[in-house]
Amino acid sequence: MGLPSNPITGRTARYPSAPATVGTGGIKPQRWTMEIPGWMPARLNQILGGHFAKGHRLKKHDKEVIALAVALCGVPAATTRRKVSLLVVLEKGKRSPDPDAFDKSLRDALVACGALKNDSAAWVKGEDPRFARGESLVSFLTLENV
Repeated sequence: MGLPSNPITGRTARYPSAPATVGTGGIKPQRWTMEIPGWMPARLNQILGGHFAKGHRLKKHDKEVIALAVALCGVPAATTRRKVSLLVVLEKGKRSPDPDAFDKSLRDALVACGALKNDSAAWVKGEDPRFARGESLVSFLTLENV
């Protein structure tokens, strides 16, 4: 699809972007949503509750999954503070974990792949994860420049 054209003059627009939003200094916020089927981040009690090698393996798996999702979605390296939102669609009969259970593994994985500059409060605006019910496990991870 080409650039939009003016219906009156028939000329093509020079800039394909939408008009600047008011109050943001002319910069439209950037937002990326990644759908990751069959996965949810390792919970903190899974990482700390067993043998240290098991926790390391779980965090390594999360880093690989997040790095692949970020690369496929085309998320650029972080230069500003970002808002992280997570929606986990759980299968029937599965219980939702504590809201803070995913923070450690998810944020560490996002920092490792460059989607976050740092996992401190200065660089991340975090939200509690949301949970929904569905037929199969799916996670929706959203990153937004703040």
